[in-house]
Amino acid sequence: GMAISFEDATVQEGCGSCSDNNAELVHYLYVACDGGADKIQGLVYVGGSVSLVKSTSTQLQFYLVVNGNLGKPDPAYMTYAMSTSISGTTVSSAGLLTAGSTAGSGEVTGTYTNGTTSFACPVNVTVTNS
Repeated sequence: GMAISFEDATVQEGCGSCSDNNAELVHYLYVACDGGADKIQGLVYVGGSVSLVKSTSTQLQFYLVVNGNLGKPDPAYMTYAMSTSISGTTVSSAGLLTAGSTAGSGEVTGTYTNGTTSFACPVNVTVTNS
């Protein structure tokens, strides 16, 4: 719920939007401690697959599903690996996918790990000639 109360310490000097009668009124938002925490439901890659031309690169962008909404994960908690390799194709620790000089199909996996919470998302990768 919401409540309005007087709070002398919150109002800064020179508040232009406050009238003299309500200069010390402050708006509070109450969030319950139980059940109020964000719940991560999974890790997804929008589009489901990646296609790139030989000898080019693309930045992988995975998203967390948090309370039913998509959000960018903290890069510190992400790792990337070629789970099914394509000759010459690599993925950096920052998620930069670089195609080699060989066309083919494979799979890269993005993994989010924070404490005991871990989600992995495999993504099909196709490297084309042009």
